[in-house]
Amino acid sequence: VETILISKLIDEYIEETERQKGLREKTIVEYKSVLLMMMEVIGDVPINELSQKHGRLFSSTLEKLPPRRKTDGRYIHKSIKEIIQMDVKDTMDTRTINTLIQRCSSWLNWVIRKGYYEDRNIFHGKSIPSKKGKNDITRQPYNEEQLKLIFSKNYLNKTLNSVSPCRYVFYWVGILGLFHGTRLQETTQLHINDIYPLNKIWVIDINDNTKDKKLKTPNSKRIIPLHQTLIDLGFLEYLKIIEQKGKERVFHELTLGRDGYTKNPSKFFNDYLRELDIKSPTKKYDFHSLRHTCNN
Repeated sequence: VETILISKLIDEYIEETERQKGLREKTIVEYKSVLLMMMEVIGDVPINELSQKHGRLFSSTLEKLPPRRKTDGRYIHKSIKEIIQMDVKDTMDTRTINTLIQRCSSWLNWVIRKGYYEDRNIFHGKSIPSKKGKNDITRQPYNEEQLKLIFSKNYLNKTLNSVSPCRYVFYWVGILGLFHGTRLQETTQLHINDIYPLNKIWVIDINDNTKDKKLKTPNSKRIIPLHQTLIDLGFLEYLKIIEQKGKERVFHELTLGRDGYTKNPSKFFNDYLRELDIKSPTKKYDFHSLRHTCNN
């Protein structure tokens, strides 16, 4: 009977997963994070001691935890046990919980395939039934009033008129999102040569032609017309200035990280929306709400 500890099998699984091609660093970090969370809940027990009660414990614990506990100041230094004792009201949504359970299930399937565990997968059947209707979405689109508030004179003060080295980034990224519904990663990784005239119409070419670019799915590759408002606001002149400076990327001020180039713009928009009282734990708005607004 195998008495190998869960922690050793998590390390082995992550090492093997890292060797597979096509997985982003962000995905690896997310897998490791959820498996360490699972280990914190059920303990670093020998694999042969795993039982269905551990699966039930993990599932019920997730239902009591808040979202973003690793970045929220209220929870960042607290253990899972301490957080549960706080009786959190705004807990993770069903979809997030089920994604976490699914990731643990994938790990245990790997463990079973490797012959370390012979029982039934303890995470099977432990997902949480959705409390929402099929058509409900977690992320909400903005209404007209909210858009007016976001893109008021205050937006200029927070972006172009600010002292931030990323002021031009924040300004153009928001307007691109508003008129094109592009994802934040797609927008921030644009190269100057991704914007060009095609059949006398200026277009944006969303692609992954360079190593620094990533797309959510193969279908994300597309060519979309550049909205006239961007042209009227001087976006093409802005590109010319950057090109004359010898830059390749539209938003060259951003540095490549785990989540592509999105870290600073994402933080800016989240802080800005909180300041306007548009975003809160119960109001699920962020940059990508522009995408839902555009699609609507």
